[in-house]
Amino acid sequence: MKRAIVLAGLVGAAMSSTAIADCTTQANKVTGSAINTLLNDKLLCGRIATGYTPGNKNQQWQQIHASIGSGNGTGTLTDYKEGPNDKIDPTKVVGTWSKNGNVVTYFYNAFTPTATIEIDGIFRNANGTYSFCYGTREWAVAFIINNGGAGCQGNFP
Repeated sequence: MKRAIVLAGLVGAAMSSTAIADCTTQANKVTGSAINTLLNDKLLCGRIATGYTPGNKNQQWQQIHASIGSGNGTGTLTDYKEGPNDKIDPTKVVGTWSKNGNVVTYFYNAFTPTATIEIDGIFRNANGTYSFCYGTREWAVAFIINNGGAGCQGNFP
C-alpha cells in the first residue's frame, strides 16, 4: 500500500511539474518591450527545468539583470550569491544578458569554460513563475521580483 502511495505521489509530482511548463501558448509569451519591463533591474530566482538535460536539477540561482533600457541591448548579469556584504560568497558579476527582438541571450564569462545560453521564449505560467524556453523545451523556471537588495530569501519555484 505504501509503495502505491509513493508511486502515485511521484507520478503526480512529475505531472504537475510538466503541467507548469509552457513553451508553446503564444498568448502567454512575453515579447518586445515587455521583456525589458520583466527583466530590467529585476532579480531572477530560478532553477533548472526538466527540459534542460545537462543541468543539476537541484541547482538554484539568484541573478540580477542590469537595465538595458527599452530596446535591444546588453547589460551585466550579477549573481547575488549570499549578498554584497558576505565575506565568503559575495555578490559577483558573472556575465551579460542581451535582448535582440524576442531572443534573450545569456553569456557567462566568470567561469571556465564560458557558456552562452539562448532563450527564444519567456512564457508566463499560471502559478506566477516564468518558463525560459528554447523551442518547446523549458530550460529554466523562475520567479522574477524587484531587486530589493535582499536576494530571493529561499523562494525558488
